[in-house]
Amino acid sequence: MGEAAFYIRGAVEADMHRLSEIELEAASRFEALPAPPIAPDRCLPYAVLHQGIRAGRLWAAAVPGRQIVGFALADIVGNMAFLSEVDVLPAYGRRGIGRALIERVGTWAKEEGFSRLTLTTFRDIPWNGPYYARLGFCELTDDELSSDLRAVLDAERGHVLAGWVRIAMTKAL
Repeated sequence: MGEAAFYIRGAVEADMHRLSEIELEAASRFEALPAPPIAPDRCLPYAVLHQGIRAGRLWAAAVPGRQIVGFALADIVGNMAFLSEVDVLPAYGRRGIGRALIERVGTWAKEEGFSRLTLTTFRDIPWNGPYYARLGFCELTDDELSSDLRAVLDAERGHVLAGWVRIAMTKAL
């Protein structure tokens, strides 16, 4: 039998607890690295998730007959569409769920009139920078960073352990 199909839908308030569970379980992948870059117990605040739901910028990936298995949150940073978070349960990895969630965020960005989708990530972790590069995202140079995006990176770098590089990437839509 083939892999279970999945679908993307708007997240709802009833998903709130599950979103945090998914984020924590997805973050557990970092624990296998020689020097984990972040604390594995850091989650998006519920207020941020609620705001994403209310604004129509939070999507869930669901497997028929099961709870949700992934999610993506979009935001607007300065004048840019921004992928704030994308997480998929490790057991459901490598099935195209993350890609589909990112594509859904890209569709939202286009519908909102943006020509690019931007994100921040770890440059050297395979399921971060290299993964986004395979999806068509390009690393932004320091000169290409807006002040708003620079502020996001600076804040994120304050939570990252030494030796891990955070970068901004963008993709034309």
